[in-house]
Amino acid sequence: MARFVILEPRQGKQVEIDFAEFVEFVKGATVQTAAAGKNFLELGLAEQMNVRIQTLDNGDLAVTIMSTLNEGDIPPIRLQIIEADEIASAALVESRIRALRQSYAIVNLLQNDGAEALQRVLADDPNVDLELMLIPEERLFITAAAAGSFWLTIVTKSAKAYKIAKYALALPYKEGREALLRRVEADTRLRELAVEEKQAELGLKRVKGLVDTFNSIEKIKDKTGRERLKDSFLNNLEQLVDGI
Repeated sequence: MARFVILEPRQGKQVEIDFAEFVEFVKGATVQTAAAGKNFLELGLAEQMNVRIQTLDNGDLAVTIMSTLNEGDIPPIRLQIIEADEIASAALVESRIRALRQSYAIVNLLQNDGAEALQRVLADDPNVDLELMLIPEERLFITAAAAGSFWLTIVTKSAKAYKIAKYALALPYKEGREALLRRVEADTRLRELAVEEKQAELGLKRVKGLVDTFNSIEKIKDKTGRERLKDSFLNNLEQLVDGI
């Protein structure tokens, strides 16, 4: 018999999950390190968590998922850019990643008084790589990519960039990892309801972030620049979510 548990080391709390939740949690994860002992195997994943598989004295199997994030660490973001029924050609992957980078860059620059700079560079070249306008610390980084349905693990090097990437773009990615980790703290039904309310709030924040982005574009006085920026943002979003 197998038992699946999520452990929060800093708080010393744990919650039991079923096999389906375990699969959702680790699907698309990338193994970076591994260690083995007499009765256990532990895998270090790029998604800032470890999975420990251990045989107990009674012969049962214990599978433990542990977060490796320290206090104040910026968590990674997992997103699915290719559906299971799509063929992950190099061209499609490149197109989706570029669309992600450009959409993120537009939102980042708009939130940091970069509207005029965006208009200038798009007027010179509508196909310019907008993310290169950001300082290196504000750009997106990929730490892992899984085949099949093609999950990416995205990290940022600043809390501000993380907030923009997570909330400002209404991106099609699942938050299974974060949602399950919150269950560690939901030791009563009331607290579980609070967690569910928080999850709904996160979804609304993403939609609001997208609306706020369009509102920021609409405030641009120059009609040509406004329409050019709007077209760029919409085109990149369409490429990103096409088929997802």
